[in-house]
Amino acid sequence: MSQLDNIFATVDREYERNRIVDAYSRRHARNAHYTYFNRANQLLLHERELHILDALVELGFADLVSVSVLDIGCGDGYFIRQFIQWGVHPEKIVGVDLLTERVMRAHRLCPPASSICFADASDLPFEDDKFDIVIQATMLSSVLSEAQREQIAHEMLRVLRPGGAILSYDFFVNNPRNRDVKRLTLEDLRTLFPRTSISARRLTLAPPLGRAVAPLSRMAYRVLSSMKIFSTHYLAVIRKP
Repeated sequence: MSQLDNIFATVDREYERNRIVDAYSRRHARNAHYTYFNRANQLLLHERELHILDALVELGFADLVSVSVLDIGCGDGYFIRQFIQWGVHPEKIVGVDLLTERVMRAHRLCPPASSICFADASDLPFEDDKFDIVIQATMLSSVLSEAQREQIAHEMLRVLRPGGAILSYDFFVNNPRNRDVKRLTLEDLRTLFPRTSISARRLTLAPPLGRAVAPLSRMAYRVLSSMKIFSTHYLAVIRKP
């Protein structure tokens, strides 16, 4: 890469980083959809948890005692706490995030033995082949720059050990009311993670529909959610050879 290419890459990375920080700061300030007391969010989280556990069993990770995990875009540490509950030792799970206030909140909510730090996913501060599992949940869809998406995917694969797996939960349809995100399709995943094996399952009832139905009936929500025509997200399992 030439010096000029390096300059352009640095500018693109800084612009995208600042845009993401601004977008998430605005979303956090105005959106109550993601609290644990929102019924639609409760049902979404429960469904997603069941599918992730199924995927872990299929990957041969039913026993997580010796497994190391990296959560990219860890937010307040939700998946850190979940993986610990599922059996990962706190000292074997690491979370990174771009937003300082989210990192601070994750430190408050997660066990002290867990490592949580401020880091850019396009330049992860870890050695090669370090983790058994890398997880991202609606992080890649928050990145609009194709070059940055490619660099983040490269870093995710770099720190994943051979035979390990990336768990990717993200939406495959665009939200016309949110210009801060861009869908992540199966074709995008195949482009971003070449020479890997990828399997994916559709899940998550379209959030606007889920928010309308969930307060009325949990059963109706689950029935509609089982009809994959209304699904908006993929849970993808990406195996590194």
